[in-house]
Amino acid sequence: MLTAKKIIVTGIVSCICVMIIGLLFYNNVFQIGTKDEIHQIDLSLVDLEKEFIAIDSPISSDYEPILKKMNRKAKEMLYLTSDQKVEQAAIVFFGYDLEDNYSCQFLYADDTIHITEFPEVYTPIVITKETLVRFVSKYKEQDLKFYIGDPREMHETGYSTVKPVSIGANNQLLFEQEQTSQQMILFTIVKAPGDLLYKKYVWVLKFVADSN
Repeated sequence: MLTAKKIIVTGIVSCICVMIIGLLFYNNVFQIGTKDEIHQIDLSLVDLEKEFIAIDSPISSDYEPILKKMNRKAKEMLYLTSDQKVEQAAIVFFGYDLEDNYSCQFLYADDTIHITEFPEVYTPIVITKETLVRFVSKYKEQDLKFYIGDPREMHETGYSTVKPVSIGANNQLLFEQEQTSQQMILFTIVKAPGDLLYKKYVWVLKFVADSN
């Protein structure tokens, strides 16, 4: 009788062990990538924001790894397409609050106005009269408002001269075509319900007049 009980107990324990090993095997083998890559894929942007806020360090470099992950994840949440080519934001700024309704001040200063001074951080989106620019977003469309500004004017007046961009059918951004080869700054700011931080997406546009 004791032998039979031992056999039953041993069998149950073996089954439990097999289940646990199976779950561990699935989590660690069948998910492709390193632990850090898996962590990055699984975590939502809000989860990353929580991790960021939980860091308690006076050293700014301690925040940079998670901030890079936040930037990458945010760029997956919202991007543009120009004639079906994906155009991710040049940079995404984060902030607890907005200054003057437009500026996200956080760990690093919001350098939107000065972005064209650093051509190494962006590739301008070339805009002609024929270019169709649309946005693709995981945020609610009604929460998005896009603004455009001339960096030369913004250097002098801040955000007082930026203009809203009209949104047409199929999320198309409707620009007032500039007949010069000047660069313009496009941005939008979003904070969805449940988000801990504002996200400010910034692109650089280059308007090109028709060659005809």
